[in-house]
Amino acid sequence: KKLEHAQNTELGKAKIMKDLEIKKARVSKNLEEKKIALDREKQEHVRKTDHENTIIEEKKMEVEKERILKLKETEVEKARMLKQIEEKKIEAEKERVENLRKTDLEKAEKFGKVEMEKARMKQELDEKKLEEEKNRVEKMHLAELNKAQKAKEAEIEKAKQIKEIELQKQENEKQ
Repeated sequence: KKLEHAQNTELGKAKIMKDLEIKKARVSKNLEEKKIALDREKQEHVRKTDHENTIIEEKKMEVEKERILKLKETEVEKARMLKQIEEKKIEAEKERVENLRKTDLEKAEKFGKVEMEKARMKQELDEKKLEEEKNRVEKMHLAELNKAQKAKEAEIEKAKQIKEIELQKQENEKQ
């Protein structure tokens, strides 16, 4: 009887051990499947985050481009307005010179040919000064336009450098 009892106990132990091994294998398999599923979710999340970051960077670049274009337009508009103001000044000066010339011519008719010659010489001098002023204003206008263009190019270059740095940072973070 003792022998039979010992054999039954050994059989029972062996059966329990076998059941435990099966359960252990099932649990290991379930854990491995859950780990694989978590890894997939993590990779998908990283992929979505990278995609969203790329979209955000593209939007930032669009905003920066629009800002640069508005800045350029503002500089060009400023230069155009300055030119208009200077042209109005020149036009007013022309009228003043013309009025002086008429007045001088009227006086010259009264005082003779000498006064007429003086008036003509004064008119030529005034016209020469006016032409020089017009040239000065044109040079100033061109300088303003050139300055606005250089500012625009500098902003675009700066934006490119910032974008390159950010892309480099993203590459470094990915690695």
